[in-house]
Amino acid sequence: MASFFNSSLHQNRNIILSSEEFDDMNVTQVATLKNHLQGFNVTIVFVYREFLAQLISLHFELHRVEHAQFSKSFSGFLFGIMNNLPLNVRPIDILKNFGAVFGVGNIRIIDMLGAEAAKEDLAHILLCKIGGILCGHKQFSHVHRPNSAYSLIPAQMFSFYKSYVYLQHNGTCYFCGHVLPEYNQFAVRYKEHLKVHAAPEITVTKLSLLVPYSQQTDAILRDTYGTAILYGNLEANQQAMAKAQVQEVDVEKFMTDLYWNQWVQTEYETAVAGKKICGCLT
Repeated sequence: MASFFNSSLHQNRNIILSSEEFDDMNVTQVATLKNHLQGFNVTIVFVYREFLAQLISLHFELHRVEHAQFSKSFSGFLFGIMNNLPLNVRPIDILKNFGAVFGVGNIRIIDMLGAEAAKEDLAHILLCKIGGILCGHKQFSHVHRPNSAYSLIPAQMFSFYKSYVYLQHNGTCYFCGHVLPEYNQFAVRYKEHLKVHAAPEITVTKLSLLVPYSQQTDAILRDTYGTAILYGNLEANQQAMAKAQVQEVDVEKFMTDLYWNQWVQTEYETAVAGKKICGCLT
């Protein structure tokens, strides 16, 4: 990495560094990053999402199927972090660390919902509005929807199925291949099956009790970094907070749902017949 920085500096090249790991860096780590960037004119760009959307996104990120543990209920996830909110859902603290090292004047914040309301592409804002390059380029790749826009219900259903598989034959069964392709195929079958049968019972949890906290963190951000925020849109963020909710399978009702439990069993039997389940010692 050091050779890349030195080469770019000597050739007078602009560089963009992007990583989700930056969200978790303490002041010492940020200072180390600054040392690596000696000689560069650095601008810190932070894409802001209101607290509830970030919280839902973090839950999704930590409990997707490529991780060892996934589909933990949102309530279980939330109660587990209430006493110590992770740094990456505390924008003020993230920005405080970078501001202390690089200077507050070198920070730019993109309001994600504000940009969306203005129909502005995040890549165009980053490259043109902030970087001053490619301003005439209009065909940027579409930015994927944020994690909070996706449903974890298919992953939750897969977790029931995965648990069923692992319990068979005294816990000796396992997927022959990697679990992620198995999930992807399972999710397709599940969604197709919803065309012929009603979905399992779903619980909808509104996050009303957390809205005041989200409003408070949003207000602090805008008061602290108002002039550094691009496409700031308080109304769009407050509307999103009011609508924030989490949909999950009702676990208690699922456990007594004969139809869907039989469907999970059929999925297992089909996988065994197709040699997708290994082990299963008798």
